[in-house]
Amino acid sequence: MVGPALTRLSSHRAIHEAAWAEAEQIVAWARRAYGEQANDLFARTVEAFLVHVETRIFSHAEEEERGLYPTWLTDHPEKTSTVEELRHEHDTLRRMAQDIDELMRLGDRARALEALQTLLEHSARHSRHEERWLFGGEGADELQLSVPDGRVVP
Repeated sequence: MVGPALTRLSSHRAIHEAAWAEAEQIVAWARRAYGEQANDLFARTVEAFLVHVETRIFSHAEEEERGLYPTWLTDHPEKTSTVEELRHEHDTLRRMAQDIDELMRLGDRARALEALQTLLEHSARHSRHEERWLFGGEGADELQLSVPDGRVVP
C-alpha cells in the first residue's frame, strides 16, 4: 500500500525538501571543516553526510521503488521508460555516495568535497524531475492510484 506521504505532491515534495535542506547543511559544515583544514572533523562530517543520504534519501528512494513506482505503473504502463529513468537516477545517486566513500578512503578530501556538492545537486534535480513526471507539474497535488481490489485511492 502506498500512503499519502508519497502520493500527494505537497507531502512528497516536503520529504524531498527536508532531506535536501539537511544534506545542504551537512555539506556546508563539511566545506567549513575543509576550509579550516580540520581533517578529522571533515572526515566525520562526510561520514554524517553518507549516513544521512542512506537513511533519508536512499530509504525514501527504496519506498518509491517498492511501492509508488509499481503502483503508478499499474495505471500508467506507457510510462515504463520514465520509471526506469527515475530508478536509474536513484542508482546514479547511490554510486555517487559509494564514490565519496572511496575518495575518503583514498584521502582525496578535495574531490570528496566536490562530490558531496555534486550529489546534492543531482538529488535536487532528480526530485524535481520525479515530481514533474509523477504529478504532471503545477496544479496536481495527488496521484490517483489503483489498488489491487480495483479501488482508486488518492
